[in-house]
Amino acid sequence: MAVRYLDHASEVGVQATGPTMVEAVAEAARGLFGIQVDRARLRPERYVDVAGSGPDLPACLVDFLNACLARQDIEGLLFTDVRDVGLRPDGGGLALTARAGGVPAERAAEHRLTEVKAVTYQGLLAGPMGEEFRIRFVADV
Repeated sequence: MAVRYLDHASEVGVQATGPTMVEAVAEAARGLFGIQVDRARLRPERYVDVAGSGPDLPACLVDFLNACLARQDIEGLLFTDVRDVGLRPDGGGLALTARAGGVPAERAAEHRLTEVKAVTYQGLLAGPMGEEFRIRFVADV
């Protein structure tokens, strides 16, 4: 499993891989969080539920990642990790659920990197690539 950041004008591209789609989604979320905060310096203090859905995997993924951004604002947290990721059929589409863990924003201030406004559909890729699963997305910063 790995995350790689891609050069992109005024935005940040993220490419995440994993042996399964669920593990690639977890890496994609961690990649999103890593744009915002130095994850290596902060341990999650509190976990909250996050969910997203859509008619297909790309739409579900974008909805889920944007739900992570919205939820951390609502909770006053900066997320640093994700666990218990689940992907399931949902009324003709798909649903992603997870527990995102973070640190109160005021305590994470010195480790803050870049604010992310949203995850976009630009350059979005989600699916098998050889023997692993790959997710690529662009975050508007």
